Amino acid sequence: MEYEKDNFARTTFEKGNYSISYQYHSNLKIKSKNEYIYAISRSRSFQVGIEKNYDEQGNLISSINWETLPYDENISAPKKNIWEIAKEINHDFNFDILNDKSLFGIVLFQDKKTGKVNYTISKFLGDDNDILKFETYEYDGENGKFVKHEKKEVKLPKGGLIHY
Repeated sequence: MEYEKDNFARTTFEKGNYSISYQYHSNLKIKSKNEYIYAISRSRSFQVGIEKNYDEQGNLISSINWETLPYDENISAPKKNIWEIAKEINHDFNFDILNDKSLFGIVLFQDKKTGKVNYTISKFLGDDNDILKFETYEYDGENGKFVKHEKKEVKLPKGGLIHY
């Protein structure tokens, strides 16, 4: 258990890229529970499961199911969840996003042609000479099937980035 500056404590359990984090009020009653699939790019880490928030007495006050949360107010969540996509990408490309430390990120986006909400999973390849190199795998969020695979390179600002 670690203690934060704002008088609350946190416990984190990690297995590969999957993490469950519990925060506690100063009276050590649970404050929140969150689950993530972490990636090299922390901004592209992916929240999963049901986020739960509690009052200072430990009573549940809110919850959010990140796997059924609508993409936006007019677009529903993808029919396939990240766990199903994880199985597909492992089967198709032998890329275990739950354990492979080269996971760069997971992003949901709406495909402009089909209108579907799809997943892009990125794999870090390197950042030689200020060029970020990665592969992307796109999966259909409606049926969970592979859509496309690309290798990409992005020029980093001079001196590179401290983090992605």
